[in-house]
Amino acid sequence: MLSTLKDLIRHRQLLWQFSNRDVAQRYKGSYFGLTWALIQPLLMLVVYSFVFTQVFKVKWGTGSDMNQFQFAITMFAGLIVFQIFSDPVYRSTSILQSNPNFIKRVVFPLEILPISSIISSFILQLFSIVIYLVALLCFGYSITWSWILAPISIIPVIILSAGISLLISSLSVFFRDVGQIISIVMNILFYISPVFYPVTAVPEAFRPYMYLNPLTTIIETFRATTMGTQDLKLLPWFEVLGVSIVIFLIGSYIFKISKENFADVI
Repeated sequence: MLSTLKDLIRHRQLLWQFSNRDVAQRYKGSYFGLTWALIQPLLMLVVYSFVFTQVFKVKWGTGSDMNQFQFAITMFAGLIVFQIFSDPVYRSTSILQSNPNFIKRVVFPLEILPISSIISSFILQLFSIVIYLVALLCFGYSITWSWILAPISIIPVIILSAGISLLISSLSVFFRDVGQIISIVMNILFYISPVFYPVTAVPEAFRPYMYLNPLTTIIETFRATTMGTQDLKLLPWFEVLGVSIVIFLIGSYIFKISKENFADVI
């Protein structure tokens, strides 16, 4: 982990350049350009809100008195956390194969490729976070001291996505089926994460298993710091932070011992 962090810090300017390039390339040639980073989360919020509140008539847990706008905001908070995690993980399945020229350069720090994807994804998710916070104010929520903790609350998901991205990007070079497996796993993970429902809506016997998913605690903590609708529980957050660091260590190690063979395969 330390060697990976040292490499990233040493090449921080190059890392930032790749992150900016990645953001620019996502919307290169489109008429609206970076404006899509605002349009997409807004459309996603509207569509999901309509489907779940008007078509399926879903309520936020048993006996919830939330109106459809509050439901939409609560759901959107979960979507933001999930997107911060899922977007770079999805892209990690092909990030190395998409940049063969850099892999064949002996002195190029390959860790920059998956990590820059995480940074660019987070930059784009900042637009969603701004929309979310503005929506909170528009629908009657007030700014509280806990908002200061909101950026800290999502640190574990960034570390977690970095570790898994390093692991997946290295494995996908040698096993091309990894991309298909990740697609299936991420779809399952989406529905077993409390994005569209609270943990309290899950039968009590199954609730402990929900917390085996690190995203559960991160989503709940992000909602607690920004919405104040539930108690802020620090111990579970620190536990998830520890798990995320361990996964980052594993991902960094696998990437480090694998990268010498990337050029032979790609």
